[in-house]
Amino acid sequence: KAKAIRAGVVVLADSYWRAQKARDKLKITWDRGVNAGVSSEQFYSDYRALAETPGMLAENIGDALGTLSAADDVVEATYEMPLLAHATLEPMNCIAQIEGDNCTIWSGTQYQSNDQEVISRFLGIPQQNVTIHRPLMGGSFGRRSSKTADYTVEAVEAAMGESVPVQIIWSREEDIRSGHYRPLFVHKLRGSVDESGMPQAWHQVAVGQSLMQGTKHDPTYMVRGMDIYSLDGCLQEPFGVFPYGTSYQIPHHRVESHNAPRSGIVPQEWRSVGHTHTGIAYECFLDELAHKGGIDPLELRLRLTKDHPRMNRVLSVLKEKCGWDTPLGPGRGRGVAARIYNISPVAQAVEVTVADNGDFTVDRVVCVVDCGFAVNPLGVEGQVEGGLAYGLGGVAFGNIDIVKGEVQQSNFHDYPVLRLRQMPKVEVHILPSDEPPTGVGEQATTPIAPAVANALFNATGRRVRRFPLSSQGFNLV
Repeated sequence: KAKAIRAGVVVLADSYWRAQKARDKLKITWDRGVNAGVSSEQFYSDYRALAETPGMLAENIGDALGTLSAADDVVEATYEMPLLAHATLEPMNCIAQIEGDNCTIWSGTQYQSNDQEVISRFLGIPQQNVTIHRPLMGGSFGRRSSKTADYTVEAVEAAMGESVPVQIIWSREEDIRSGHYRPLFVHKLRGSVDESGMPQAWHQVAVGQSLMQGTKHDPTYMVRGMDIYSLDGCLQEPFGVFPYGTSYQIPHHRVESHNAPRSGIVPQEWRSVGHTHTGIAYECFLDELAHKGGIDPLELRLRLTKDHPRMNRVLSVLKEKCGWDTPLGPGRGRGVAARIYNISPVAQAVEVTVADNGDFTVDRVVCVVDCGFAVNPLGVEGQVEGGLAYGLGGVAFGNIDIVKGEVQQSNFHDYPVLRLRQMPKVEVHILPSDEPPTGVGEQATTPIAPAVANALFNATGRRVRRFPLSSQGFNLV
């Protein structure tokens, strides 16, 4: 049978196959409402315009505006990062059963405490009457930590009035088109170098939808109206509850932020959260300033981190382990990026080979991480390799297009994920440390995107400032 729920229409049957076949026969007229005009290209256009205006001031070290105004030569760039789906191998699904004023849920969720709270409110029953069982999940990367508990609410609503448990299973197409995405971001940057070629002034304006604004996390993660996840990885000094900065020291450093209006999509965390866009903008523009100043990109980072012993050590080891000074042949390039996320410094060096038509391979990735005392080194290696693979697929071809309110992508043929043949050789070096253990689950996702983009520039002389790479003629093969 078919029944209407707030999110749409569900079809109930005794098997997924029968439910899917019945659903295909339904004729539904949808009211597109205010979302009919939603367009990802309009997002880019609106955000670029916002980036030209003063934003909320997050950081103002020295006098970046004055220094840039007085500079003879200013480097300017705008970086644009698309909407990204999570594309978990197991699409969203959930089982729910309602018996009187009790609700039992089986769901591979990241956020069971929130789901319990949302469902208790939805059903009007005490929170302790909602029981959630958590089986193993087929990937999440932030998608199963939905603040709205969207697919869980769907299962509960579908189970209302039924005498048996009801399982909601999304198809791949429904999953890709769910509207829960890593938000699109635009970063406008301006910078200058001093007489020695080192970065002297930095001005960055970040524009995108906030993850936390208006949610129950607003008091913790919003600072003076700014979402700290929109800026994580841009700031030299600690901000809000994040007790770390970039590790770099640029004398004049100013960062501003705009919370773009929420429209059409539900912004949601994607593995490594803000660094998925701030990392690209920051590390690629840092390379642009290195090129402008005539300084080797890794040497530049070593100089900028001289007052941050942990990151400086990570970069020094990376230089040795990757053979940074070893020349590469024609058509090949090497790139670097370094990030601090959740206290742990991580840096990667990437080697690529690029054909004349833009096809490229990522041949080798050397990753050095300082995650404090490594309790389980094999686990750390696994997290680094998996995080790196996820980030590589995202930067290579991850992209959601919305045209007139409709998501254009639907399955892995037009929203590809990384394949085995595209996975590079990965070398992981975990630095010995007596520091307390810190994060490693998302760290490796943060540098891979800018490191690959920087390597492609090193090989071809072409900068990519709008992503994914495939949209700019670079195709990972």
